[in-house]
Amino acid sequence: MPILYRGNLYAREFTVGELAKIQGFPDGYAFCGNKNDKITQIGNAVPPALSKAIALQTVATDELYR
Repeated sequence: MPILYRGNLYAREFTVGELAKIQGFPDGYAFCGNKNDKITQIGNAVPPALSKAIALQTVATDELYR
């Protein structure tokens, strides 16, 4: 739903899908609950790409010290 911003310029809320995409979730990723629950889950999540980078670095560091 558009929200009047200034004059004839309009802003709108991001959809759950848009927020998930910004955060790095793949298309079609399923979130549970109502709209507010989904937005909270997306906002509290560590982006998947960051999680992967941390995991790969942890494994590489572990192998280095073996």
